[in-house]
Amino acid sequence: MLADMRSQPARIRRAMSYTVGQEAHLLRKIMVRGIRDQAPGGRPILPLADMTIKLRRLRGMRGRKALIARSDLLKSITAQKQGELSWTVGVHRGARTRDGRDLVNLALVHEEGTRWYSVTVTPRMHRFSLFLMSQGILGAPWKVGTRIRRKVPARPFLRPAWNEWIKDSQKRFHDRLVVMMSAERMVG
Repeated sequence: MLADMRSQPARIRRAMSYTVGQEAHLLRKIMVRGIRDQAPGGRPILPLADMTIKLRRLRGMRGRKALIARSDLLKSITAQKQGELSWTVGVHRGARTRDGRDLVNLALVHEEGTRWYSVTVTPRMHRFSLFLMSQGILGAPWKVGTRIRRKVPARPFLRPAWNEWIKDSQKRFHDRLVVMMSAERMVG
């Protein structure tokens, strides 16, 4: 009887650690599913602009879904154990696209969107706009020295997934912990 009482805290810690890990992986799964279904947390993501889709075609990409140009962002969403009861879920700070761009910043831009910003057309951009016009992607070329206004719309995928996950997290956690403790009692 005394041996059972001494092992109790270790059993509880093991069960809690396993349960927290299960919840972390569930949150990751909800994030990935939200991007794949184009509706994180049940809220549809804004569709891509026609220009973006045409530029993807030009680069040899077939996808029409937002946030999934080459699935770099999808693959970068991880659930990592930090400590006994601590996990981090999201885009890892060191994650990079195939061409070396920082995925944390890319994820942040898509999560929150950007303000309007303007870009002054350079000679190189003018030549590119002529090429886009020849491909039927752009109506008229950009003139050197003019300013183009752009904005990336918010396409949140982390916050809606978190909100979906948190709804029943207490009950799920409790139920999983009870199941783990029951299984430990039978094994131990």
